[in-house]
This record gives sequence, structure tokens and C-alpha cells, in this order.
Amino acid sequence: GYDEEVRAAAARVQRYFSSAGQHHHQDEEQDLFPALARLSPRLADRIHHLHAEHTELNTLWEVLEPQLRDPDAIEDATAFAALAVRYAETQREHVRQEDEGLLKEAQQLFSVEQLRALGQSMAARRGITTA
Repeated sequence: GYDEEVRAAAARVQRYFSSAGQHHHQDEEQDLFPALARLSPRLADRIHHLHAEHTELNTLWEVLEPQLRDPDAIEDATAFAALAVRYAETQREHVRQEDEGLLKEAQQLFSVEQLRALGQSMAARRGITTA
């Protein structure tokens, strides 16, 4: 078994990646990627690569999430730790590629109005209304 501190940490990670993490991928898949592809076809390969990483991350998350939801059910702590490390490293590299590559391009391609529209769509996905 795990102590309450471990259970609480697992619950925080599970909540974050089940909500904010999923919204982040949806923001990109539904709003950012299509808009960038329309503005700059030369980004198609990069967008395709990031989309493939979303698929990989989602597949890893489908295995990791139930274990974080119920840490006491983890039967093989070594396998769980390896999966968690793989997920974290994949996520870290994915975010780095977004931040250092795609988002820098996006800042130069989108107008203020386009950025506002993207932000409103992303906020609406979270149930937030913007003015």
C-alpha cells in the first residue's frame, strides 16, 4: 500500500492530466493545428508529427490514468514507474517542440484578432466566457 501523501500526489497528477492535459490536446487538435495548416502549409509535417505524439501520449495515458486513480491497485511498481517516466519524457519533449517551434511560428502568423478567436474557442471548451 501507499501512504496518504502518495495517494494525494497521484490524485493531483491524475486530475491535472485528465482535465488540463486533455484540454490542451483538444485546443491544438481542434483549433491551433487546423488554423496553422490553413495559414502555412509548410508546417504540415511538424503538425503531423505533433498530432502523432498526441496519439502516443493518449495511448500511454489510457494505461497510466487508472493506476494513478487507484494507486493501491498497482501490481508492478517497476512497470508503473517506467511507464510514468516514459509518459513524462514524451510529454516534456512534446511541449519543448511546441514551445520552441510551432508556437513561435504561430506568434508570427496569427493576427491579434485570430489569436483572440482561438483564445475564445479554447476558453469555451473549458466553460469560460470571455468578453
